[in-house]
Amino acid sequence: MAHPAPRMTRPSRARITEPGHRRLRTFAAETGLSEDEALTFLLENLDRIAEPTALARRLREFRAARAERPDASGGDI
Repeated sequence: MAHPAPRMTRPSRARITEPGHRRLRTFAAETGLSEDEALTFLLENLDRIAEPTALARRLREFRAARAERPDASGGDI
C-alpha cells in the first residue's frame, strides 16, 4: 500500500534565475506537476537523481558565475 504524500506546508520565497525558472516551468509541464511540486520532487530526490561528481562541478561553476554578477549579494529580496 502506498504511503500518502506529505502535505506541502512550508512556504518558501526563493530567488531564481530566469533560465532556472524556465527550466522549472518546463519540467513541471512535462511531468504534470505544479512548479511547487516539481521543485519539491527535485529537492526530495536530489541524492538519488544527481551524480555527485557532476553536481559538485556544476555547483562550482554556478558559484563562480554568481560571484561575477552584480546582483550576487545572496540576500533576501
